[in-house]
Amino acid sequence: MDHLKNSSWDHFNIPDIQKIARTANPPRRFVIDAIKYWNKKHLVNPTKKIAFIGDSGGNQAMQQAVADKLNTEWNGRGAKVIQVGDYYKQNGQVAYLLNQGFSSKQIGGHAGIRDSSELLAVNSDGVRRSLLRDYSSSVFTEVGADGDSSKANVVIGRFLLGLKINAAVKQIQNQL
Repeated sequence: MDHLKNSSWDHFNIPDIQKIARTANPPRRFVIDAIKYWNKKHLVNPTKKIAFIGDSGGNQAMQQAVADKLNTEWNGRGAKVIQVGDYYKQNGQVAYLLNQGFSSKQIGGHAGIRDSSELLAVNSDGVRRSLLRDYSSSVFTEVGADGDSSKANVVIGRFLLGLKINAAVKQIQNQL
């Protein structure tokens, strides 16, 4: 996609790959090239509504920046790009788990109760149960996890996914 080079996109300072074990975001160049291609392809008649939904903290700022850029480029064409950050951050999951008696340290931020419960709910057979353990006292950069994934289960995961989906739908409806 070198033919789509546009220096105005080159200022995004997003790492190509997360350095933390077992965590990866799409390479910056791939994401930007894909979005530039989409922009070029739909320049004359852009899709009316686009929603970016990412389930990684490392993608949120990039998605917002790209949404802002596309909204500027498509201004006056009736198109709108929404960064649906509430799916990832403002979804009520942490408050719910705290109200259930879990501590912030048990909840963790990556591969703890939340992530592991969601994966169990979506694809229980795809979870390596031998790795479901308490990482709340571990060094994150060494193990790529924090929180206590041994507390994760399918019931919690289904409820947490419902919170995320409801938060996303509400944000999208409010921004359309």
